[in-house]
Amino acid sequence: MPTQRFEQGTSYSGTVDVTIREANPDSSPASGLGLFVDGNAGSLEQVLLAFTGLFGDGPGQIPIGATITSATLTIRVTDATTT
Repeated sequence: MPTQRFEQGTSYSGTVDVTIREANPDSSPASGLGLFVDGNAGSLEQVLLAFTGLFGDGPGQIPIGATITSATLTIRVTDATTT
């Protein structure tokens, strides 16, 4: 079975992200620098991810109707908080 790898910024550029902040729900600070989720001061934060353009008949896309037997999402986590 063929294996396909989609790595944002390397072989793929369709990842869309947004952070939703309880303390500021009308703002959506999206940036290409990473996702920031830190429930500081009791305020909830969540991140939404979308992966666009994965399926289709174009080069490098997964064909419509293909059977996917496994998938892995790797997220690198760092915590700069010292408290």
